[in-house]
Amino acid sequence: MADRLFRVLLRLLPEDLRAGYAREIAAAFRAERRDARSGLGIAAVWAATLWDLARVVPAEHWEVFRRDARYAFRLMRR
Repeated sequence: MADRLFRVLLRLLPEDLRAGYAREIAAAFRAERRDARSGLGIAAVWAATLWDLARVVPAEHWEVFRRDARYAFRLMRR
């Protein structure tokens, strides 16, 4: 169930980032979860994961928007 929830959360990331790194990100998450020995450790892994997603998802979407906007403005200048 944890892997399924994590895969759903990964869908929050932009497609180009998921396409390039989803397997590595998921493998790192599974390794961290496996290394967590207690319920508290697993909770800490989830807390860190959610915190990372809360920081990374908006930043990555902003980067995609900025890149697309720059491309659109370059096309409009022609």
